[in-house]
Amino acid sequence: MVSPDGRYIVFHSNRRGSFDIWRTDIDGGNPLQLTLGKKNYQPFISPDSRFVYYKSWENETGELRRISIGGGKPEQLNDKETSWGSFSPDGKFFAAAYKTDKQRLAIFSAETNKVIKQFDLAKNGSTYMGSRWDPDSKAVTFRDDAFGYWKQPIDGGPPSRLQGLPNEKLYNMSWSKDGKWFAFVRGQEIRDVVLLTNTAP
Repeated sequence: MVSPDGRYIVFHSNRRGSFDIWRTDIDGGNPLQLTLGKKNYQPFISPDSRFVYYKSWENETGELRRISIGGGKPEQLNDKETSWGSFSPDGKFFAAAYKTDKQRLAIFSAETNKVIKQFDLAKNGSTYMGSRWDPDSKAVTFRDDAFGYWKQPIDGGPPSRLQGLPNEKLYNMSWSKDGKWFAFVRGQEIRDVVLLTNTAP
Protein backbone atom coordinates (compact mmCIF):
# COMPACT_ATOMS: atom_id res chain seq x y z
CA MET A 1 0.00 0.00 0.00
CA VAL A 2 1.25 3.48 -0.94
CA SER A 3 0.95 6.22 1.67
CA PRO A 4 -1.42 9.07 0.73
CA ASP A 5 1.48 11.55 0.63
CA GLY A 6 3.24 9.34 -1.95
CA ARG A 7 6.41 8.92 0.11
CA TYR A 8 6.25 5.29 1.26
CA ILE A 9 5.15 1.75 0.49
CA VAL A 10 3.86 -0.25 3.49
CA PHE A 11 3.35 -4.02 3.49
CA HIS A 12 3.54 -7.15 5.62
CA SER A 13 6.35 -9.60 4.96
CA ASN A 14 7.96 -12.73 6.41
CA ARG A 15 11.36 -11.85 4.97
CA ARG A 16 12.90 -12.40 8.43
CA GLY A 17 11.09 -15.67 9.11
CA SER A 18 7.79 -14.38 10.51
CA PHE A 19 5.20 -11.78 9.51
CA ASP A 20 5.68 -8.14 10.46
CA ILE A 21 4.92 -4.70 9.02
CA TRP A 22 7.53 -3.03 6.84
CA ARG A 23 7.96 0.34 5.17
CA THR A 24 10.12 1.36 2.21
CA ASP A 25 10.62 4.58 0.31
CA ILE A 26 8.40 4.93 -2.75
CA ASP A 27 11.24 3.62 -4.97
CA GLY A 28 11.61 0.49 -2.81
CA GLY A 29 14.75 1.70 -1.03
CA ASN A 30 15.54 2.06 2.68
CA PRO A 31 13.42 -0.80 4.06
CA LEU A 32 12.39 -0.33 7.69
CA GLN A 33 10.77 -2.99 9.86
CA LEU A 34 8.05 -1.21 11.85
CA THR A 35 6.80 -4.07 14.07
CA LEU A 36 8.78 -6.77 15.85
CA GLY A 37 6.05 -9.06 17.17
CA LYS A 38 6.22 -11.73 14.45
CA LYS A 39 2.41 -11.91 14.07
CA ASN A 40 1.36 -8.67 12.35
CA TYR A 41 -0.58 -8.37 9.11
CA GLN A 42 -2.83 -6.38 6.75
CA PRO A 43 -1.51 -2.81 7.10
CA PHE A 44 -3.48 0.25 5.99
CA ILE A 45 -2.44 3.88 6.31
CA SER A 46 -4.19 6.87 7.87
CA PRO A 47 -5.22 9.67 5.47
CA ASP A 48 -2.61 12.02 6.94
CA SER A 49 0.11 9.37 6.35
CA ARG A 50 1.15 9.53 10.02
CA PHE A 51 0.04 6.07 11.20
CA VAL A 52 0.01 2.50 9.96
CA TYR A 53 -2.97 0.47 11.23
CA TYR A 54 -2.74 -3.31 11.23
CA LYS A 55 -4.04 -6.61 12.59
CA SER A 56 -1.95 -8.21 15.34
CA TRP A 57 -2.00 -11.78 16.65
CA GLU A 58 0.64 -11.10 19.31
CA ASN A 59 -2.04 -11.54 22.00
CA GLU A 60 -3.70 -14.36 20.01
CA THR A 61 -6.70 -12.05 19.49
CA GLY A 62 -6.21 -10.42 16.09
CA GLU A 63 -6.87 -6.96 17.53
CA LEU A 64 -6.42 -3.62 15.80
CA ARG A 65 -3.19 -1.74 16.43
CA ARG A 66 -1.40 1.23 14.97
CA ILE A 67 2.18 2.48 14.88
CA SER A 68 3.82 5.67 13.65
CA ILE A 69 4.91 5.40 10.03
CA GLY A 70 8.34 6.44 11.28
CA GLY A 71 8.45 3.55 13.76
CA GLY A 72 8.18 3.46 17.54
CA LYS A 73 5.93 1.82 20.11
CA PRO A 74 2.68 0.29 18.78
CA GLU A 75 -0.69 1.25 20.27
CA GLN A 76 -3.44 -1.33 20.82
CA LEU A 77 -6.81 0.14 19.77
CA ASN A 78 -9.27 -2.64 20.72
CA ASP A 79 -9.51 -6.23 21.95
CA LYS A 80 -11.57 -7.80 19.14
CA GLU A 81 -10.43 -9.50 15.95
CA THR A 82 -10.28 -6.73 13.35
CA SER A 83 -9.26 -7.46 9.76
CA TRP A 84 -8.77 -5.94 6.31
CA GLY A 85 -9.23 -2.25 7.14
CA SER A 86 -9.54 0.66 4.71
CA PHE A 87 -10.03 4.42 5.22
CA SER A 88 -12.82 6.37 3.56
CA PRO A 89 -11.73 8.91 0.91
CA ASP A 90 -12.96 11.80 3.05
CA GLY A 91 -10.80 10.58 5.94
CA LYS A 92 -13.65 10.49 8.47
CA PHE A 93 -14.05 6.71 8.80
CA PHE A 94 -12.46 3.37 8.24
CA ALA A 95 -14.14 0.04 7.55
CA ALA A 96 -13.00 -3.40 8.70
CA ALA A 97 -14.20 -6.91 9.41
CA TYR A 98 -15.01 -7.02 13.12
CA LYS A 99 -15.66 -10.21 15.06
CA THR A 100 -17.69 -10.41 18.27
CA ASP A 101 -20.37 -13.13 18.38
CA LYS A 102 -19.90 -13.32 14.60
CA GLN A 103 -18.07 -11.41 11.92
CA ARG A 104 -19.64 -8.17 10.69
CA LEU A 105 -18.65 -5.17 8.62
CA ALA A 106 -17.84 -2.37 11.07
CA ILE A 107 -17.47 1.35 10.50
CA PHE A 108 -15.01 3.10 12.81
CA SER A 109 -14.56 6.79 13.55
CA ALA A 110 -11.15 7.91 12.28
CA GLU A 111 -11.04 10.45 15.10
CA THR A 112 -11.66 8.07 18.01
CA ASN A 113 -10.81 4.68 16.43
CA LYS A 114 -14.06 3.34 17.93
CA VAL A 115 -16.81 1.34 16.23
CA ILE A 116 -19.79 3.56 15.41
CA LYS A 117 -21.81 1.19 13.20
CA GLN A 118 -21.97 -2.53 12.46
CA PHE A 119 -23.65 -4.33 9.56
CA ASP A 120 -24.43 -8.00 9.07
CA LEU A 121 -22.89 -9.32 5.88
CA ALA A 122 -25.11 -10.50 3.04
CA LYS A 123 -25.47 -14.24 2.58
CA ASN A 124 -22.09 -15.52 1.35
CA GLY A 125 -20.69 -12.02 1.93
CA SER A 126 -16.98 -11.92 2.79
CA THR A 127 -14.51 -9.26 3.82
CA TYR A 128 -11.59 -11.55 2.96
CA MET A 129 -9.18 -9.53 0.78
CA GLY A 130 -10.70 -6.35 2.14
CA SER A 131 -13.42 -3.87 1.32
CA ARG A 132 -13.37 -0.71 -0.78
CA TRP A 133 -15.08 2.63 -0.23
CA ASP A 134 -17.07 4.45 -2.87
CA PRO A 135 -15.34 7.71 -3.88
CA ASP A 136 -18.09 9.71 -2.13
CA SER A 137 -17.46 7.83 1.17
CA LYS A 138 -21.14 6.84 1.41
CA ALA A 139 -20.87 3.07 0.87
CA VAL A 140 -18.49 0.15 1.25
CA THR A 141 -18.11 -2.66 -1.30
CA PHE A 142 -17.16 -6.21 -0.29
CA ARG A 143 -16.94 -9.61 -1.97
CA ASP A 144 -19.34 -12.52 -2.19
CA ASP A 145 -17.79 -15.96 -1.70
CA ALA A 146 -19.91 -17.36 -4.54
CA PHE A 147 -19.94 -14.57 -7.15
CA GLY A 148 -20.01 -10.79 -7.46
CA TYR A 149 -19.83 -7.97 -4.94
CA TRP A 150 -22.10 -6.26 -2.43
CA LYS A 151 -22.40 -2.56 -1.61
CA GLN A 152 -23.34 -1.50 1.93
CA PRO A 153 -24.57 2.10 2.44
CA ILE A 154 -23.10 3.38 5.71
CA ASP A 155 -26.30 5.30 6.49
CA GLY A 156 -28.06 1.94 6.86
CA GLY A 157 -30.36 -0.36 4.93
CA PRO A 158 -29.58 -3.72 3.34
CA PRO A 159 -26.61 -4.26 1.02
CA SER A 160 -27.27 -4.49 -2.72
CA ARG A 161 -25.44 -6.42 -5.42
CA LEU A 162 -23.33 -4.55 -7.94
CA GLN A 163 -24.92 -5.06 -11.34
CA GLY A 164 -23.37 -5.77 -14.74
CA LEU A 165 -20.57 -8.05 -13.54
CA PRO A 166 -19.80 -11.62 -14.71
CA ASN A 167 -21.52 -14.41 -12.83
CA GLU A 168 -18.32 -16.01 -11.58
CA LYS A 169 -15.78 -15.92 -8.78
CA LEU A 170 -14.41 -12.40 -8.27
CA TYR A 171 -11.59 -11.30 -6.00
CA ASN A 172 -9.76 -8.01 -5.33
CA MET A 173 -11.40 -4.81 -6.54
CA SER A 174 -11.11 -1.03 -6.44
CA TRP A 175 -12.97 2.10 -7.52
CA SER A 176 -11.28 4.86 -9.50
CA LYS A 177 -11.06 8.16 -7.59
CA ASP A 178 -13.73 9.77 -9.80
CA GLY A 179 -16.07 6.78 -9.36
CA LYS A 180 -16.38 6.18 -13.11
CA TRP A 181 -14.45 2.91 -13.22
CA PHE A 182 -14.49 -0.27 -11.17
CA ALA A 183 -11.53 -2.63 -11.51
CA PHE A 184 -11.76 -6.26 -10.37
CA VAL A 185 -9.98 -9.59 -10.57
CA ARG A 186 -11.88 -12.55 -11.97
CA GLY A 187 -10.90 -16.21 -11.97
CA GLN A 188 -11.83 -19.85 -11.52
CA GLU A 189 -11.26 -22.33 -8.74
CA ILE A 190 -11.14 -25.84 -10.15
CA ARG A 191 -11.30 -28.94 -7.96
CA ASP A 192 -11.45 -32.60 -8.89
CA VAL A 193 -11.59 -36.00 -7.23
CA VAL A 194 -8.87 -38.54 -7.97
CA LEU A 195 -9.13 -42.24 -7.06
CA LEU A 196 -5.80 -43.85 -6.22
CA THR A 197 -5.45 -47.65 -6.31
CA ASN A 198 -2.51 -50.03 -5.92
CA THR A 199 -0.43 -47.42 -4.14
CA ALA A 200 1.71 -49.94 -2.23
CA PRO A 201 5.39 -50.00 -3.31
